[in-house]
Amino acid sequence: MKTAIIGGSAFTGLPEGYFEEMNVIDEIFPDTPWGKPSAPIEIVSLNKTEIIFLPRHGEVARIAPHKINYKANIWALHEINVKNIISISAVGGITKLMSPKNIIIPDQIIDYTHNRDHTFSDGGSISNKYIDFTNP
Repeated sequence: MKTAIIGGSAFTGLPEGYFEEMNVIDEIFPDTPWGKPSAPIEIVSLNKTEIIFLPRHGEVARIAPHKINYKANIWALHEINVKNIISISAVGGITKLMSPKNIIIPDQIIDYTHNRDHTFSDGGSISNKYIDFTNP
C-alpha cells in the first residue's frame, strides 16, 4: 500500500543524506483534470519501502495556502495509487501546554476552507462525498 507525505511550508523536501538507505526512484509532474500539482512528486525508496513526497506549497514554499491546487495534488496522488497520506504542517501555538516536539491530535476543527471548492463533485459523474462539520 503506497503512502504519501505532503509537506507544509517548513518541509519542502525529504532530507537528502539523512537516511543511508534512501534512494530517489523517480520524479513525476503529472497533468490532472485540475492542472499540475503544487510541485513535482518525488518517489523514493527508504529501507525497501516506497514513499511518495509532495511539497504542498511548492518546491520553495512560495504558494500561499489559498492558492494551493488541492484538487490537482490529491488527484495526482490518487493516479499513482496512493492509499495513505501523512500531512505535515508547521503552525503557531495557542497555548503553552502545546510545546514544540509534541504531536497534537485536534478534537475540534475550525474550517478556514470557505472560499474554495469542498469536493471533487460538480454534480456530474463523481459521487459527492464530504465531511459533516455539524459536531466536530
